[in-house]
Amino acid sequence: MRKSTRIIANTVASYARLCFSAVSGFVTVPIALHTLGAADYGLFAVVAGSLSFLMFINGALTGGAQRHIAHSIGRGDSEEADRWFTLSVCVHSLLGFLVLVAGWSASHVILDHILRIPPIRSAAALWVYHLVVTAMVCDVISTPYQALLMARESIAVLSVFGIGGSLLLFAGTISLRVLPGDALKWYSAIYVASQVTVLMGPMLFCISRFPACRRLPWPGVRRKRLVELLCFSGWNLFGALSGPVRMQGPALLLNHFVGPVANASYGIAMQVNGFTSNISSGLLRATSPAIVKSEAAGERRQMIQLANFSNKGSFLILWLAIAPILVNIRFVLKLWLSKPPADTGLFATLLLTATLIDQLTSGVIASVQAHGKIALYQVAMSTLTYMSVPVGYFLLARGLPAPTILYAVVASAALAGVARLGFAHRIFGLGILDWLATVFVPCVAIAGGALIAMKSVATFFQPSILETVALFLVNGVCVLGLAWILALTSTERARITERLAELTRRYRGYLWSTTPISIS
Repeated sequence: MRKSTRIIANTVASYARLCFSAVSGFVTVPIALHTLGAADYGLFAVVAGSLSFLMFINGALTGGAQRHIAHSIGRGDSEEADRWFTLSVCVHSLLGFLVLVAGWSASHVILDHILRIPPIRSAAALWVYHLVVTAMVCDVISTPYQALLMARESIAVLSVFGIGGSLLLFAGTISLRVLPGDALKWYSAIYVASQVTVLMGPMLFCISRFPACRRLPWPGVRRKRLVELLCFSGWNLFGALSGPVRMQGPALLLNHFVGPVANASYGIAMQVNGFTSNISSGLLRATSPAIVKSEAAGERRQMIQLANFSNKGSFLILWLAIAPILVNIRFVLKLWLSKPPADTGLFATLLLTATLIDQLTSGVIASVQAHGKIALYQVAMSTLTYMSVPVGYFLLARGLPAPTILYAVVASAALAGVARLGFAHRIFGLGILDWLATVFVPCVAIAGGALIAMKSVATFFQPSILETVALFLVNGVCVLGLAWILALTSTERARITERLAELTRRYRGYLWSTTPISIS
């Protein structure tokens, strides 16, 4: 019960952060697009994107550090967890320095030879580049502290700093019109400042909160532990590279074959995809530490159940948020941006489709991380994902329209999902038939039923805000109702009913109590 309560609390904290991030993003993107113009916004997207291409370092190394720390906590060995943390600080401090040197040294190669930057904007592009490199260094250095909070399931702390970064980006973007000088330089500085707040805040919190974070790690480094961490994180790094390849590879190809305006369309589509995919990642972020700890404690059956719960939960939460947008994508983009760049709707639809496919096996990723044997798995998954870029290059080189590159992305997501299930079955015995019965069939049935209902309702409306609201209501009722019947097991329904009954009794007692309730 305590574990399920903690997962619920962490999920709520994650979604509070995501709500602030989504609201901030949906307000700031049209302001930035209008203030900068499509060309400058596309320039920012491609320069920042070419460097965020390397931000996979954070995700990969956070996963490696978090896995070892959470695994030690799951075994009840807090001293071992502290050793893994201090080792991670040592490694990431050195890596941050290397990223700084390499990033600044490669600036002219990337800007002058890889990207197509208009000569008149080369100085502004260099400014954006240097700022993003600074954010990358902060990202790498703060990784062990984020991993520590994740392993301890202190999601609320990360959420607070995430909300702070969103508010900073919101306030800064609104003030763009009154700031003197180059708006592109100001926007890049504001954007990076918001990211640094999200990254360095957890580091300062951990230093003030945990004694282990205030110790110098260098004397305690052991070769065996260092090799184990580097091997795990190295393979994790190789696999994590596939995500940026899939997302930023099309941006570089579009910049080469089409130009900055196409990058503006794709950049906005990635913003939409980022907002919505973060919705589903909130549940995975809350369940991943519990999955690792279950494996460490030898509770493999519970680990597999949590993984399948994450698979179907992430898919249904994402569908709940994006299905009405997909049905009415043209009107939503026009309402949001007034005059969205060409092909933005199709870009967004294809990216969201690939993300939906990913969710069906998203919990498997955390399970493989928990098990620890990831070398062959990462090679296979990365290869399947990388293939979308050369296929996209071939399509664009043949003169096909720009959006066709994303059909390769959707196909690679489907193939990677199939391969992921095969590895999960071989590594820790995930039942394929069980996954089909508990994840795939219920999710497809629920999504199909909700889609039919929304299409039926849409026939009674013209594209409007009223239609969009009606679609959200119909989709919500269908998803929640069908999920209760088709997606939840009897045990999950019993737990939810028990939790609701407990909350009802608690708040009913507060409501009718005649004794003043202290908040201290």
